[in-house]
Amino acid sequence: MIRQRTGTHSKNILWLSSRLPAHSCWLLILFSQILFINAFPTIPPPPSTRLSDALSFSPLPSHARDPVLLHDWSDRLTPYQDAWDTQHRLVDGKLASLADSSHGKAAFDSLLLVQHPPTYTLGTGSTPSNILFDPNDPQNAPAALFKTERGGEATWHGPGQLVAYPVLDLRHYKQDLHWYLRALEEVVIRTLAPLGVRGGREEGLTGVWVEGRKVAAVGVKVKRWITMHGVALNIDPPMEYFRHIVPCGIGDRPVGSLQEAWERQGKTGKLQVQDVTPLMVKAFEEVFGVALDSVQD
Repeated sequence: MIRQRTGTHSKNILWLSSRLPAHSCWLLILFSQILFINAFPTIPPPPSTRLSDALSFSPLPSHARDPVLLHDWSDRLTPYQDAWDTQHRLVDGKLASLADSSHGKAAFDSLLLVQHPPTYTLGTGSTPSNILFDPNDPQNAPAALFKTERGGEATWHGPGQLVAYPVLDLRHYKQDLHWYLRALEEVVIRTLAPLGVRGGREEGLTGVWVEGRKVAAVGVKVKRWITMHGVALNIDPPMEYFRHIVPCGIGDRPVGSLQEAWERQGKTGKLQVQDVTPLMVKAFEEVFGVALDSVQD
């Protein structure tokens, strides 16, 4: 059974399963009642596309931005629906404060860091061929399945994967959606660097790659310059779950994990999500030029 969110957020979602070319990830951008669709393969590549390092991306300089509220739930498994609802609540709060001039200062930006129980999600570019199991037979499905409003195709979330959901007003950063995608990739690249793992970009594709394997997937939605969804980094997840989908619609490129890259370098020990979370926090602050302020919830 495919689960999807109902209500006003789903009314303007355009389902393009019969019209999208194969092997392309898509970004759905919703501005009021107008839909703009940008194909990821047409995005101009960054200056160095293969194994690009931090020098290929220019982070924003730090200045007197408001702090970004950090909701760090990465030490436990958060049901996908709960994190999805939280994002919508935060987005709605920001949109309401923008619409109501008497409200005063706009709501703070936020960053959610989570792990999920095993979950498959479909983006707006998904087609039935991306799912290699019967979604109408939930008893035999390897995990729950959600149809979402984010860009991209099919992906998996679960234990051992760190997911970052920024809820940002891009008018405070850079009103450039291509830049935002590259910024999320840069956060991951800088997260990997202190561990001795060199991540990079592949020409014409989104995400972060290590030795030809995709270790991080990106899929976002932007409404009136407010972001939701984000980036998922495979640290040490059960990789067999990826065999039940065509990740991001790319059937000829393997999915990888940070743990696998670590072991190929001859390093021992198991990487935990809690080992990587502070590295991602620091990288996010560097790339977006902000300070993260932890919220206890």
